[in-house]
Order: sequence, then C-alpha cells, then structure tokens
Amino acid sequence: FVNPAAGREEMQYQLMDVISRFTAAGYDVLCHPTQKPQDITEVIAQTGERYDMIVTCGGDGTLNETVTGLMSLEHRPLLGYIPAGTVNDFATSLHIPKTIPEAVTNIIEGVPFSVDLGGFNGKYFTYVAAFGAFTKVSYATPHASKQALGRAAYILEGIRSLTDIRPIHVTARAGDTVIEDDVILGMVTNATSVGGFKALDDSIVKMDDGLNELILVRAPKALADYNAIIGS
Repeated sequence: FVNPAAGREEMQYQLMDVISRFTAAGYDVLCHPTQKPQDITEVIAQTGERYDMIVTCGGDGTLNETVTGLMSLEHRPLLGYIPAGTVNDFATSLHIPKTIPEAVTNIIEGVPFSVDLGGFNGKYFTYVAAFGAFTKVSYATPHASKQALGRAAYILEGIRSLTDIRPIHVTARAGDTVIEDDVILGMVTNATSVGGFKALDDSIVKMDDGLNELILVRAPKALADYNAIIGS
C-alpha cells in the first residue's frame, strides 16, 4: 500500500525501484495506491488474509489505517513499514531507517518481531492516543505546508493553536494509583517520539512489554509552571 501524498511524495519517484527489489527477493508484488481515507483498512479487511506480507508506505496515519485493517483479521500476515510521512514517530521509536531504500532492505532482510497496540472504543492506535493542547495540529496542518516545511509546519500550526488551550479535569486510575488534576495535555503512548519531539527515553519505553506509558501535563498556575513545562 502506497500513500502517494504522504510527506514530500518521495515514494512517487522510487516506487518502481521498490517493486523491483521486492520482486528480486522472491515476492510477487501487488501495488495499491490509496484512493480515499480508510481505503487501506477496508481493502485489508476484505483481502488481507490472502497475502504473506503487507507492506505499507506513508506516514503514521497510513500505518494506523493498515494496522486497523490487520486487527480485523483472524490470520494476520507480516507487516512491513516504509516510513514516508512528515515526522514518522513510530519509525523513530522502532529505529526503522528513514530512507526508502534502507527501509526496504530492513523489510527484506529483517527478523519479524511483535509490538504492542493500544485500543479504546473499538479503535486502535499504534503509538499514541491524546487529548488537549496541540492534539489537533496534525489534522489541521495543510498538506502543502507539510510538503514545503516538513516538521516545521507542525510547529507553526502548534503556535497558532496556543490560544485554544483549556484545562481539562482528569481522573486517571492504574492499579492502586489514582491521579486527579487539571491538565492541558494527556497522552497514552507506546513511543519515544511524539509529534517529532522526544517524549520518553528508550530505557522507559519497551515496545512489546504489554504496557503503555501515561503523560499528563498539569495546567500551569504561575509563570514558573510555564518554564517547567517548556523545560521538560
């Protein structure tokens, strides 16, 4: 599956080389350029069990559509990922190469492994589910800006959204631990990178330990709080 509009549209110029390399490695390749939102999810749900491996090329949203389709199958083929989006957080966390040729080599020669997924209300997320400040940025940033500016486009859109930040009262329970506070941002994650920024260290995040991490940013009440938030 190829999202031809992902990132800076590099895959449009390298697609034949990618197909040729998979063919040389012994695969019969069927290429499907995405046609609409949720296209990948629908196609995988209908035909995914026919294949030995599904490779998806695009950004984190493209990957999420692919994983959602795979989770609807009883027998899931292997998944290969060629990151070609604007920030590629999931690839960063898994140390997947960011160049298309290196990512293809990683798929052809690599060893399969398992990763955790998150889920709520019948939906799946590959590495983050968030609410509050800046969480609309990835959807609100124009595609043309992402093509021209890359990650900087998200930062500019985030600055524009500063006036929309409001505190949200949250109660979070995990085992015997209860946290109740006003927060401006909450994230359930399985990643070291979110939005192109380093979120948590590799020593904390284990991608296959059956656990998600929780990040809550308290609503600032004084100037010193703003400094602490920015510093961390």
